[in-house]
Amino acid sequence: MIENFFMPPLSRPILFGALLLSALSHPALAADLISSNDWPMADAQAQIVGMIGTGRVYDLTIDHDSITLSVDHAIDPRQLSQYVWDASGVRPTMDIPNTFRLGVSDTEPFALNDLDFAAVPAVKAAALAAFNAQGAAITEIEATRPTVGDSKVTVALWTVHINDIQGNSGEVLVTTQGDVLHTTLP
Repeated sequence: MIENFFMPPLSRPILFGALLLSALSHPALAADLISSNDWPMADAQAQIVGMIGTGRVYDLTIDHDSITLSVDHAIDPRQLSQYVWDASGVRPTMDIPNTFRLGVSDTEPFALNDLDFAAVPAVKAAALAAFNAQGAAITEIEATRPTVGDSKVTVALWTVHINDIQGNSGEVLVTTQGDVLHTTLP
């Protein structure tokens, strides 16, 4: 067996223990944003607002280990800037073409303060209850402001993507307060 010359065998458990202790002392490192409600929701939202200011949000997605969002580019209206928040904080990732300005989207931008990350646990619970399938699991949660539907007033809504135990997918449309509007079953 070839040993790793950079790390003696006796120090490996120490390194693992240090990593585990770090994760336990920082809940965002240990928490799964989808399956857990034990992550710093208010801090995440405040950090994102601190980075993007009053920029308009085009979409926001919560997955298991991060929150990704697209906002107006600071200078070029033909571009959107993408940001990600995770256990290490919020940072810009890349700029992408702003296809929303072409008028081909069925969503429009919204203010980040239209959402309250503290309501995410209620949104998840309402979506799972509406999906009503044993063993169902949320795969991601997306916030947009749809422009389609019967209402003339558009508001930011959560779309909760869920898989049943066989892996079939569906989604539940939920208000920012946790009221179910529509369920699409597999």
